Amino acid sequence: MPEKQQHVVPSFDSIDELRAAQDAKANFERITLYPRDGTEQLAALEDRLSELARVKDGELLLCTSGMAAVINSVEACLQPNQTIAVTQQGYSQTLEFTHRHLAERGFKVIKFDSGSPKDVASVISRHRPGLILSETVTNGPDTPVLDIETMLEACDVADIQPRIILDNTLPLSTGWDITSSVGPERQLLVVESATKAYTQNAELAGLVYSKNPELLDRIRHHRRTKGFGPNVTAVERIDALLPKNLTEFDERNLKIFKASSQLAIAAYYGAEGRTDLSVSHPALPNHPNQGLAKNLPYGASPVMFVQGTRHGDQYLIADRLWAHPDVRAQAELGQSFGFDTARILPDVSAAMVRISAGAETDTRILGNAIQEVLNEGLPQ
Repeated sequence: MPEKQQHVVPSFDSIDELRAAQDAKANFERITLYPRDGTEQLAALEDRLSELARVKDGELLLCTSGMAAVINSVEACLQPNQTIAVTQQGYSQTLEFTHRHLAERGFKVIKFDSGSPKDVASVISRHRPGLILSETVTNGPDTPVLDIETMLEACDVADIQPRIILDNTLPLSTGWDITSSVGPERQLLVVESATKAYTQNAELAGLVYSKNPELLDRIRHHRRTKGFGPNVTAVERIDALLPKNLTEFDERNLKIFKASSQLAIAAYYGAEGRTDLSVSHPALPNHPNQGLAKNLPYGASPVMFVQGTRHGDQYLIADRLWAHPDVRAQAELGQSFGFDTARILPDVSAAMVRISAGAETDTRILGNAIQEVLNEGLPQ
């Protein structure tokens, strides 16, 4: 006799039981009804993720990917005729969505330098945005670090309460525990790509968390109606991939932060005095936000950037790095970060190469190799 098929949608023994489940669904309670609406398994996984993000149970929601978390949050926060202030440097797909797609839909999108407290305050004062979107430590060429206190103070001075979305993918809660110092009265959401540090690039995932219950309910509703929630198989997969506990999570992240800063320092001295190359990482002594970054462990960035001066330099830099045998022995070519091994990625549209340290990177060998290559410079 064939085995009975297992369904992801449960059945019920009575109308009363089904009605109770529907009522629980309406209140976003923990219930297994239809997977897009959430399941008890998803709720249990979100509790595990909450520990790693340093928030309470019920303050974190899981999405299908980091970009899904960003778009879900932005769409849930949008209001008609809204002015949106967006960091001018950041993850390329976030900028594509905000600077292009939102602008095409008629929203007024204002760019600001997240590494300049003066510019942040000026944009808030002059434009009084209803929505602010920034990264905390930016995944961009200059790796700017946002002064969150200055941003919040500027909102208070302007007497506005904008919705704020902060992408904390680079530092994570390990490097910057944002919500611990922000109360529920702030309409602030934190988003992260969970693909890197949480699943180590074995499954796509994104996080949204907040202390503000009204915003969280908006995200819950939006996730349900737009289908941004993870499927049943992904929930099982992510649960199996997560670090066992917060200690394990932090230890790995700190290893990568430390390795990244060491590689950045080696690269910095390799490019020192050159006019054709520059290096950026928050832990470097010449970083504009070094005063702020020194309070973050090792600058709390798993990535660093080497920049040239002309388009095409990114491929010259990458070629020269990859030609070094120690680089090939210690690194891989490809996207993303958070691996055991370092990764090298030339940007497709800018004269920069991103180098991300790995948890098992021998920073002495790779750092010396990078320093040698950059010290030679680029052909004129």
